[in-house]
Amino acid sequence: MFALQVARMEERSKAVRFCGSRCLARRLATLERQLPRRTAAAGARLLGALQSWITDELLRHPAWVLVLVGDFNIAPEDRDVHDPALWAGQVLCTPEERAHFQRLIALGLHDAFRLFEQPPKSWSWWDYRNLAFRKNQGLRIDHILVSTALASRDTACSIDKMPRKNERPSDHAPVVVELAG
Repeated sequence: MFALQVARMEERSKAVRFCGSRCLARRLATLERQLPRRTAAAGARLLGALQSWITDELLRHPAWVLVLVGDFNIAPEDRDVHDPALWAGQVLCTPEERAHFQRLIALGLHDAFRLFEQPPKSWSWWDYRNLAFRKNQGLRIDHILVSTALASRDTACSIDKMPRKNERPSDHAPVVVELAG
C-alpha cells in the first residue's frame, strides 16, 4: 500500500523524488523527499499532497514513529536565510511555502534541528555562484522532521559542512540527527 501511495504522488511531477519505507516490526516509517524549486506554487501543491498523505497514514497508524527527511527547498524562518530581506518572497522563502512547512509541523512533527540550540548562520545549502559557501551565504532548506515519539529520543542534530568542502561537492550539506537507543 505504501509504495502505491508514493507512486501516485510521483506521477504528479517527474521532478519530485519520494522514497519511502516501512518497518512494521518497529513501527517506523520513513519518507525521503526532494521538491523542485522552479515555482513556489508547484512546491506548495506537492507539499499539500504530502501533508494529506501523512495525515491519512498517521490516522491509520497512530503508533508509527515517523521520520520525514530531505531537501524540502523551503527555508522555514528568516533565521534560516543568510539575508532575509534579499530572499523575502523568493522561491524557497515565500509565505505559502513556509505555511505548508508549518502545516507539516502541526501534524505532530518536529524539526529535529530546532530541537537543540544551534549556532547562528547554520545552513545546509549554498549556491555555487558568487562564492556563497566561502562567504557563508546559505539557506537551511534540508530538514529532518520527526514524530513526537521520536523527538524525545533525539540527542543531537547538526549540519555536517565537511563534505561541502570537497573538490566538486554537492551544493547541499548533510543534516545529521543522533538518536538514543
